[in-house]
Amino acid sequence: MKKLLLLVAAVFFAMTSNAQIVSSTSRNITHTTYEIEDEDQEKKNIFGIDLNVGKMGAKNEYSDEKDSAGAFGLGLYFEHRYSKYFAWDILSVGWDAPFDSPSNFDRVTVKTGVRAFTPKFFKNMRGYANFAFGYAACLMKVPEIVEHSYYVAGTRYHSGYWNRWTTKEEGDFEAYHGAAIEFGFGLHLTKRLSAGYAFDWDSKSKYKGHYFRFGLMF
Repeated sequence: MKKLLLLVAAVFFAMTSNAQIVSSTSRNITHTTYEIEDEDQEKKNIFGIDLNVGKMGAKNEYSDEKDSAGAFGLGLYFEHRYSKYFAWDILSVGWDAPFDSPSNFDRVTVKTGVRAFTPKFFKNMRGYANFAFGYAACLMKVPEIVEHSYYVAGTRYHSGYWNRWTTKEEGDFEAYHGAAIEFGFGLHLTKRLSAGYAFDWDSKSKYKGHYFRFGLMF
């Protein structure tokens, strides 16, 4: 009888211990799975690609802002997210040019900036706004000189405007360098896709760009 009682007690103890191990393992697996999913949802470091389509114009000795042209551009950036609502765009590099003559005008920018997000309001959709500043370099081909151009004391005039580049001729390239500013806003449609508006400006060539922006994030 004692042996039977001891056997029953041993079986009961073994079953209880096994149940505790299974329960603990199940909790650990569930906890680990949750952490992985949460990490994927709030990824800290983001690499992004932006495609810009819109209009550009520049106001200087060779062009007038009113004569804007259709343009396109490409941007790459690296972003670090400090929270669900704030991020630092550590480095962004951009290039844009007009559709009709990309070989006549090229603009390259290097910037840093900040980005803010709204709470999610539909699945993974949320709003964003960004601001960036940095350096811009424009390389522009000197256009055809207007007729009746003339020289006085080594200075070239045409249509009443003075050109300070007395050594530049038609077909040469002139470079502009200056500060650049950008701001934009839009929507994150999913965790990987975004769409919005971007405004870009630089101080030297008085360049202005208005773009629809489509983004891909990794």
